[in-house]
Amino acid sequence: MRKLVISSLVWLSAFFQAQQISFDLLQEVSTEHSIGRNLESSQSLWLVNSQSGNFVKLQRNGYKYLASIHDPATGLLHYFNVYSKENSLVPVYANSYRYESSARTHAEAKNNVLKTAVVSETAPLEYEIKVFRKERDRKPEYIFRIKLDKALYTNLATSVDNPKVTAAVEQSLIDKLAGLPCCYRIISYEGTQPKGDYSTKSRIVKETPVSIFFIIPQVPKIDNL
Repeated sequence: MRKLVISSLVWLSAFFQAQQISFDLLQEVSTEHSIGRNLESSQSLWLVNSQSGNFVKLQRNGYKYLASIHDPATGLLHYFNVYSKENSLVPVYANSYRYESSARTHAEAKNNVLKTAVVSETAPLEYEIKVFRKERDRKPEYIFRIKLDKALYTNLATSVDNPKVTAAVEQSLIDKLAGLPCCYRIISYEGTQPKGDYSTKSRIVKETPVSIFFIIPQVPKIDNL
C-alpha cells in the first residue's frame, strides 16, 4: 500500500515554512484511457489550493482516504488519514518517512515538432496541438484538444503514454499563453494517437469549495520506509 501511495503522491512546492497546509477546493476528476476496444475509466479526488495551485490526491482506502505530502526541505514524506465526517473531510496525521527522490526533471522533446492552432479564443479557451515526430511528417503522432479557463493558479499538465510528448505539450501551452494575463488551468483535454489507436480523456467533473487544513506536528513521528 505504501508503494501505491507514493506513486500517486503529488509533489508540492517548497512552502513548508509553516506546519499547516491548507486547501480550499475539492475536485472530482474523470479520466478515460483506451487502446483499441479496451477502455479504462476512473474517478479521482484532489484537494487544491486555489491561490498557490498546490494539490494532493486523495486515495480511497476502505472507509477513509490516504494522502501523502512531501516536504522537499526536510526530505520527509508525511502520511495522513482523511475521514469523511458530517459532509466534511478531516485529515489526521499518521506518520512520516524519510524519502529520498531524485529531483523531477522536465522531459525534453527536442525531436518533436508541435503545431498549435487556436480553436476558440472565448471562454473556455481551446487549443488543438498536433505533435509530429519530424518536420517533414504529414500525419501527427498525437493530437490534443485542450480547454482552459481563467484561474488564480496555473495548471497546464496533461498525461499520455509518452512523458516527452506531455512535456512538449505543456511547453507549447506556456508559450501560447505567455502574452495573456495570468492565470489559466486545464479543465479538460483529450489526447489521441491515431496510429497507435490510443486515446486519453480527462476533465474536472465537479468542484466544491472546502476549508481543509493538514497539520504536521512540530516533532513528526518518523518511521522507516
